[in-house]
Amino acid sequence: MELKDADNNDLSAVLKETCRIWSPGLSQRQYFDYLSAQISNPWARKSMRFLVLKEDPESPPLGALKYYHLSYRARGLREPVEVAGLGAIFTPPEKRGQGLGKTMVKLALARAEAEGMAAVMLYSDIGSDFYLQFGFSPLDSLRFESELIETGEPADKIEGYCVGSAIAADGERLRRYYQRWQSRQPLAISRSDSYWHFMIDRDAFIHRHNPTWAPLEAIMPTADSDSQGYALFRTGRQSLRVLEVCAGEESREEIWRALVAVAATRGRSRLEGWESALAGFYPDRDLPSEVRSMRINMRLKEKGMILVLRQAVANWRSIKPVPFMEFDHF
Repeated sequence: MELKDADNNDLSAVLKETCRIWSPGLSQRQYFDYLSAQISNPWARKSMRFLVLKEDPESPPLGALKYYHLSYRARGLREPVEVAGLGAIFTPPEKRGQGLGKTMVKLALARAEAEGMAAVMLYSDIGSDFYLQFGFSPLDSLRFESELIETGEPADKIEGYCVGSAIAADGERLRRYYQRWQSRQPLAISRSDSYWHFMIDRDAFIHRHNPTWAPLEAIMPTADSDSQGYALFRTGRQSLRVLEVCAGEESREEIWRALVAVAATRGRSRLEGWESALAGFYPDRDLPSEVRSMRINMRLKEKGMILVLRQAVANWRSIKPVPFMEFDHF
């Protein structure tokens, strides 16, 4: 068996099955267009592969996965660290129980090793037991939930900040703020211009075809503000979901206050998100006074796991809070 790049016939066969599992409210045609747009994106052409497991070149796919090539900047290391990401690991229902998933993961890990990757990462919705056999270690997959004190202060009165769709945000400033924040972190993913476009365009496609999908939004300083930093979030049914807050000491609390104000304006009583969004406040820093209480719990899904292939990144498993952002979830 081999793990090879999918052609159009392979994609069509696999996506008919995975649409029922992972489609974010898209029709089968829209879902195919959604994945096709991702594959043809400049960043994806270089850094993402849709791989299928086949017995021979003419046989139908026995399984599929996405294979990502990601770069991270780590404190103390001069060069970027190259990491493989595995996602959307799938075997057809009628083929399960035959060891095909295990074969796919083994072949993907062999590929990562051959390419000189320092580590392999994935997010699991099926628990960690299956991946432990390959040497993966579970990361602290935590989430926070903050109950808010009602302030009644509308978001449009947060001096020095503006709120809007991420796709309409000033992309150059967004990237500049992220790079400045990244330089202060023990570990953070490197985001090229094409990577930003890939992630934001992917989200915009879903919202365009499924209006019930909560769009990605950004809080950023106004052009005349001295503040530096931003937050990315979505508005859920009962809460504001914070994907990341990237700001220095001088601006971090202001941005959190802006998030609280947005939540109040939209009738949401809490903030929630992955623990990585709390960088700078974790575990014993004070959040803004508008936060009444904070709970930290284990995530039930999207549990992060890492397989270390190079000793230079062995300490990544112990960085607190876990630095992998929800925005970068693959």
